[in-house]
Amino acid sequence: MNLQQFYKKYQGKIIDDWGIYNSDESKQMARDFKSILRNGLSNQNAEIFGFKSNHYDFSGFVKINGDTLYISYSIDRNRPTDLDRSDAMCGILIRHARDEKDYGGWHSRNNFCNFKNLFTKIANLFNEPKEIWFRA
Repeated sequence: MNLQQFYKKYQGKIIDDWGIYNSDESKQMARDFKSILRNGLSNQNAEIFGFKSNHYDFSGFVKINGDTLYISYSIDRNRPTDLDRSDAMCGILIRHARDEKDYGGWHSRNNFCNFKNLFTKIANLFNEPKEIWFRA
């Protein structure tokens, strides 16, 4: 799956909400997102790991040349999915990570983007000077 196919499939879609259980649609959206990451970063020798579907959100890590980013997205329940939003409520969270256990990002700043700008944001963050990646 590529980014355009993902956008067409999920933009405006209300994802099934199964209450305390993660719906099949939510799990499929996570699998599809992992697929677009894998396909979109295949020419950069990226490693995608620790990727999991949680309770109406998904997250994982991308490593390129030894540097790591944490990526997370929360699925908006009971409302149409808006893949154009790039804010803290409905955008994709991306931040630098020290390793595959750095879920909290206590020392890095949060960045948000929409789905159309995902790969641009990833490239920009990997290209930032390393001295600004983490706060003291």
